[in-house]
Amino acid sequence: KRLAGTRSPAMRDSAARLLLLLSEYHPLVIEGMGSYDARAPGTVAATVSRLLRQRWEASPPGKPVILVTQGDPLAARGISAITRAVASELSLPRALVCLDDSIDPSHSRDADRDGVILELRYSMLAGVLEPPGAAPASLAALTRAVDSSLA
Repeated sequence: KRLAGTRSPAMRDSAARLLLLLSEYHPLVIEGMGSYDARAPGTVAATVSRLLRQRWEASPPGKPVILVTQGDPLAARGISAITRAVASELSLPRALVCLDDSIDPSHSRDADRDGVILELRYSMLAGVLEPPGAAPASLAALTRAVDSSLA
């Protein structure tokens, strides 16, 4: 069952309600390269799934797991193919985080929504990281730290 989406009346739900729904899950984020990734997605997904099962046997998540993905379009290779396969292999629902249309109108439009039950925009998550009254520039500091670690 889809809880929210950009093309449905349910998108009228407040960001707080969507984030509350997300809080009912243990989020799993898998990041990787786009469609230029030369690795076989089935092999990568099988390895990731095996390692996650081992981890969860040793330390089970306290909530149902949801695979959080970004708005990559489905491709034969790359992270969109890998995350779709992992979700299928582990029978996980997916949450989708897309850039706001004001940043990139194609991001949401072209996103793979297979198995997505919850959809959020970047600005909703940014608002959680830097809500009104938060320490100044906490989101900027996080962005710099990520950029620095990737450099």
